[in-house]
Amino acid sequence: KTAAQTAAIEAFEEAGVIGKAKRDAVGQYRYTKLTNAGDEIRCVAEAYPMEVRKQLSDYPECKNRKTRWLSPGKAAKRVDIDELRDLILSFQP
Repeated sequence: KTAAQTAAIEAFEEAGVIGKAKRDAVGQYRYTKLTNAGDEIRCVAEAYPMEVRKQLSDYPECKNRKTRWLSPGKAAKRVDIDELRDLILSFQP
């Protein structure tokens, strides 16, 4: 699968959204992931724009997540990762 296809799969699994991710990433950001064993892993993620056609209420991670649609400004205020916050604020669909 391409990176964009993988991003679309992740978006469905984590938020129940269905659509097509664009081929080119809009940017990337770094974060630290904490494993179940307590280890820290440095990660780099690429962000892909996606035109959402539908959102399902039943999706693989629905019991672990709540979704809410927010303006970019409000979404950015909820993000702790500076690089991701900057991506959200600079995104121009």
